[in-house]
Amino acid sequence: MKQLIKILLTAIFFIKASFPVFTVELSGKNFNDWTAFSCFMASQAIKMEAFKDGERLSSVNRDIGRLYVTKNRANSNKFESTYFAGYPLKAGSQATIKIDNKVSFVLFAHPKPSDSKEKSYAWAHPNKDIALIDALKRGNKAVVEARSHTNKITKDSFSLTGFSKSLEMLKKSCK
Repeated sequence: MKQLIKILLTAIFFIKASFPVFTVELSGKNFNDWTAFSCFMASQAIKMEAFKDGERLSSVNRDIGRLYVTKNRANSNKFESTYFAGYPLKAGSQATIKIDNKVSFVLFAHPKPSDSKEKSYAWAHPNKDIALIDALKRGNKAVVEARSHTNKITKDSFSLTGFSKSLEMLKKSCK
């Protein structure tokens, strides 16, 4: 019995000791529709649509789409742009992000995802991250069009209000 109490108290100590770190790590600074954290920034879709064979679907079972920009601590000029679809993407597919319906970039889904987490993400080509981020800074709206593993097409719209301020905070806070 004493051993069980000791184990429970130790577990409670570690849970309580790690909780403030978790809270601090996930607290961010909001800039309108974007939030800057220590080494990444994020925004969620303001509008989500889904289509099957050209017909708009009234509802789809999925999480909210999100865009992320992550800064590399080791290289202050290196960023990674990521889209979270909120559902499994078609393996090896290409999503498109259009800024203000003028300029577009390709986002790549993992060709052979090894776990369920990898199935829901698409990344910009590393050589295109800076150009994509520059376009996002100048834009007002971004729309990501992607294909699910069931061949549904989704269109997630993101507001870019606050993107530039969030990016500046990201550059300052991630050292």
